[in-house]
Amino acid sequence: MQKFLLMLITVFFSCISNADQKFTGFMMPESVAEGPDGAVYVSEIGERDVDKDGKISKINRDGTIETVATGLFDPKGIVFYKERLYVTDRDVVIEVNLDGTWQVYAGTMLFPKVPVFFNDIDVTKNGSLYVSDSGDFKESGFIFEVKPSGEIKVMFEGNDLIKAPNGVLVLNDSKL
Repeated sequence: MQKFLLMLITVFFSCISNADQKFTGFMMPESVAEGPDGAVYVSEIGERDVDKDGKISKINRDGTIETVATGLFDPKGIVFYKERLYVTDRDVVIEVNLDGTWQVYAGTMLFPKVPVFFNDIDVTKNGSLYVSDSGDFKESGFIFEVKPSGEIKVMFEGNDLIKAPNGVLVLNDSKL
């Protein structure tokens, strides 16, 4: 019990140690996710209409900032699953390793509907990714499920009430 309380107190104080610190220098930050290492990862879109200047940065527990992955188009939503960071990047889902290397996890041509503007992402406890596609903001957007097996299916197609889905949140039992 004492070890648990000591760990809880340590975690609490490490979480608030940078609470009053303001971090600057990010180029159009979009999303954040806490990594398994306790650092905060930030997706940065970069400059408007400039390809491959997007990146993932990391705010370490000591407050230092470092670049993790570069060469992305417009990274937006980010989520961790089993030591890997999954990122929506324009019309693909990227898998980023903690060493900064990355690869396309789910490419444009694999989706049953052509992706236009990927936005947010979340993950279930079994590793299925839910990805929102805001579309062209006029017609129809989508929410896709990307299963660990590689199967991708449409979970929601925009309608008159919701044309451009944005954020996604997975609840218990893989409910959105």
